[in-house]
Amino acid sequence: MPVSHLQGGIEFVKTFKSHLGDITGMAADLDGAFLATTSDDKSLKIYNVLAFDMINMMKLPFVPGVQ
Repeated sequence: MPVSHLQGGIEFVKTFKSHLGDITGMAADLDGAFLATTSDDKSLKIYNVLAFDMINMMKLPFVPGVQ
């Protein structure tokens, strides 16, 4: 998901690429400041959308999904 903003006439672009497998789930808080994703690579990643950073990641003992 490319994100860009203009700062001093220079455009900066940052892409979140962190999962090695397909994304199996995604959730955001009500104001869109934080985003969490799960993947079939057995991981959970949490992003600070406003700061364009991944702030936490966890390796899971199972493949997350919807039942």
